[in-house]
Amino acid sequence: VLAGGISFEFGDKVSFLPVELNISGDPNIVATDTLWLDKTFLNNSTTGSLTIINDGFKSLSIDSLIVNGDYFEGPSIETTLEPGQSVNTDISFTPEETGELFGEVLIYSNAPDEGAKKVILAGIGNGNTPPTVVLPVSAVELNDPYQTYRTFD
Repeated sequence: VLAGGISFEFGDKVSFLPVELNISGDPNIVATDTLWLDKTFLNNSTTGSLTIINDGFKSLSIDSLIVNGDYFEGPSIETTLEPGQSVNTDISFTPEETGELFGEVLIYSNAPDEGAKKVILAGIGNGNTPPTVVLPVSAVELNDPYQTYRTFD
C-alpha cells in the first residue's frame, strides 16, 4: 500500500486530495529462453550460468528445476524469491558426440501464467583433439634475481 496525496493550487487556494494506491499482483518468473554453452571438446565440460528472476509483486516459490538432455547437468533447486530477487544456477555441458546438442531446463513454480518455465539448452560438441603443449624438460629455465637456473623434471 502506497499512501500520499496530490496538491492543487488555484490562485491563492490550495486543495489536497489524499491518494492511496493498493498494489496487488502475482509472482512472475523471468529467465532467458535459450542458454548457449561454449563449443566444447568431447568428454570435457563447460559451465554456463542460468539466472532466474522474480519480477512480479509476490513471492515466487520455485518448486523444482529439472534438467533434461543427455549431455547437460544442473542442481535441483527449491527456493523462494521475493519480488526483485534472483538466483543463479550453474548448468554444465559435457558432450560425448560432435555437432549441435540440445536439452532443456524446466522450472516449476507458483507463477500463475507459467505451468513450467522452459529454457532451451544448446551446445556444440567439438570432435577435434584438444591442443597440448609438450616442452622438453631441458627447455624450461627460470631466471631469478640471483642468476641461478632451475629445471623441472
